[in-house]
Amino acid sequence: MNHRIIYYLPILISGLVGASLLLIMGHTPCDDAYITFRHARNFSDHFIFSWNITGKYDFGSTTPFFAFLLGIFGFIFSSQNIPLISLYVNAFLILLNAFLFFYIVLEITENYAISVAITFLLSVNSYSIRIYSQGFESCLFITFFFLGLLLLQREKYKSIMIITSLIPFVRPEGIILSIIVLPYLLFRRKLNFKLILIYSAIPFLWILFSLFLYSSIVPQSIVAKYYLQKYDPMYEIYGKNTNLIDNLKLTFDYIKEIWNIILKPVILYNAEPGVKFLYIINDRLGNFFLRSGNELLLTIIFMLFFVPIYLYRKRKFFSTVYYTYVPFFIIFLGYSKALSPWYIPIWIISCLLLLNTGFYLLATLLIKYIKKPGVYILSFTVILLFLGKNLYFYNDYKYEWQKGFGKFYAPAHWDKIEYNRFNAYKNAAIYLNKQSQGTVAMHEVGFFGFYYTNGNVIDLSGLCSSRVVKIYREKNKKDNLAVINELNPSYLIGFRKNDKELESLNYEIIYTDEKFKIFWNESIIYKKK
Repeated sequence: MNHRIIYYLPILISGLVGASLLLIMGHTPCDDAYITFRHARNFSDHFIFSWNITGKYDFGSTTPFFAFLLGIFGFIFSSQNIPLISLYVNAFLILLNAFLFFYIVLEITENYAISVAITFLLSVNSYSIRIYSQGFESCLFITFFFLGLLLLQREKYKSIMIITSLIPFVRPEGIILSIIVLPYLLFRRKLNFKLILIYSAIPFLWILFSLFLYSSIVPQSIVAKYYLQKYDPMYEIYGKNTNLIDNLKLTFDYIKEIWNIILKPVILYNAEPGVKFLYIINDRLGNFFLRSGNELLLTIIFMLFFVPIYLYRKRKFFSTVYYTYVPFFIIFLGYSKALSPWYIPIWIISCLLLLNTGFYLLATLLIKYIKKPGVYILSFTVILLFLGKNLYFYNDYKYEWQKGFGKFYAPAHWDKIEYNRFNAYKNAAIYLNKQSQGTVAMHEVGFFGFYYTNGNVIDLSGLCSSRVVKIYREKNKKDNLAVINELNPSYLIGFRKNDKELESLNYEIIYTDEKFKIFWNESIIYKKK
């Protein structure tokens, strides 16, 4: 028993450190996450899985399963606590994922020490924790993805079919797991009618449910992005007709953005302490890692090709599936032409796992030829490359908007605009909750929608409101006034002060909060006279 405790203790500590960093950071609001929170709150309070609880039902989130999960916990622990509930759910998942990472790396490397070190790195990587703090479903997606692969390795075929069937309802790109699992089972001649039936059950139930409730099997947010590209430049990228070359070029541009904004800081800055150590060994080796334009991108590309080849030669064919998410993610970007930060954590984790296990496998291969015992030093050095700063700093709360408990370990970036937006919309919702009941129309609906409980909310972008998209299509242009005139909401938020067109529709300003500005405007509420 003592031996088992000692064996698992480092993994437990890794998960607890990551979970603690998330809890210490606290919940950091993001408007998009609150769209899911409103769906969860409505399910918790009224058992209605919809953006609004009266009128036509619409589902405007891309993560039905996560919304359902938060709704259940909201019913148990109070629906107003759903943002905080999302934080604790993600903290628990960080702890669970530490064990998943450990078993995955152990399967590939067959080295306990390396597996523990990589597990710690993946558990505390700061960019992922930042996204988890906003309440997104990224951590749950990572759990499902790696749990699915682990179940496949253990030959738990019924369980893996349930996970594979369910994961697209956590994030749409979860369909990638089907692309991995189904061909593998077919290749192994394990795919039978019973497994196909299990795989089909959840989508079939969703089709019946969504057709009955929403008259559509696709979430309204995806429908809106598909149709509104004709009428709104904001959505142009989603429906733009391009050829294969254009798509590949666009994908390459996104990869460069991911590298410059996310991976370069995560990898290169974290690598600084280790790079300095490499200089002691060999200045040319250290210079390779720090040279502008070179950095570690070539290393990632190299390991992407090296590791599967190595594992194939070792006849560990199954292990190669752990690396498939990286190229499939690139394909996904090329297909969707969309980049959102909550897509990225699993790609970062996959790249870091790939990079570190690849270095270790390369070191073990070289040691056979160089006959020197430096393999463990080299391997651990590579692990330590990324532990350094890890994009964390001591937050001293010099600014009024940085609420907290004093200094703590937190990401080095904090979004003041999002904080002001959160307060503006929350205050507006609290104000309108005290007024007469009515429908509110606006563009950025997440924060306001969660805190507004006094009526329906019309999303003027159509992501959560199918009637808006219908009007845009009928008018054949993006025209807010046409929607406002036809749907006749009681209140409007987010428009300019003294808007003559709104005044012509008999709207007047009843509320202004100049303290919190939303983009170029103060927080302004118009009311129908």
